[in-house]
Amino acid sequence: PDYNQLFLGMSAHPVAPYESVYTSEEGLLMQEARDEALRVYRLWGLRVPESFDLPEDHIALELELMACLADRTRAAAEAGEDPTGLIAAQRAFLSEHLGWAAALCDDVEKRARTAFYYGIAGLTREEVFIANVLKCRPPSNRDPRPEEIQACTPFLREQTRTIDPEFIVTLGNFSTKFILKTDVGITRLHGT
Repeated sequence: PDYNQLFLGMSAHPVAPYESVYTSEEGLLMQEARDEALRVYRLWGLRVPESFDLPEDHIALELELMACLADRTRAAAEAGEDPTGLIAAQRAFLSEHLGWAAALCDDVEKRARTAFYYGIAGLTREEVFIANVLKCRPPSNRDPRPEEIQACTPFLREQTRTIDPEFIVTLGNFSTKFILKTDVGITRLHGT
C-alpha cells in the first residue's frame, strides 16, 4: 500500500521518480531531461525495454545506465584498456542527470508511511559502506581462491573494526561464507 500511495498517484501528493519533474521549471513529465536522458542511453547502447511503459527519465533507467557504464569500466580495466572515457561518462551523467535524486529521497522521506520506504530514502553514502572480501579483482573475474581470501582477511577485519557498523548485509556467496564462517552458500541459506 505504501508503494501505491508514494509512487502511483493513490494519494494527494504522490512522488514522481522522474528527472524532468524535478528539473523542469513547471515540474512536468516528458520535458528536456527525458529527451537528453534518451540521447545518452542511445549513445551508450542502453535499450529501454518495450515493456517499460513509463517516461524514460525514471530513476530506475538512469541508475541502470550508471550500472551499465560501471560494468563496462570494470571490463575495460580488466582487459587492460583505458577506462578514462567511461569514467568521464559516468561522472558527466551523475552530475548532469542524477543531482535531483536527493530531492526525490527527501520527498519519499516526507511522504512515506512505512519504515521501509522512509529508511531506504534516508540511506546516503555517508551511512553505507561497501566492502569486498578481496581488495582486488581476480583475473577474468573468476571466483576468489581460499588463499586470496585469507590474504585479504586482515584488511577486511580492520575495515569492519574501524567502521564499527550497526549491521552487516552480505550480498554474495563469498561474503556470506566469510561473515557467517560457514561453507553453506547464500542460495542455500537465503533461498531463491
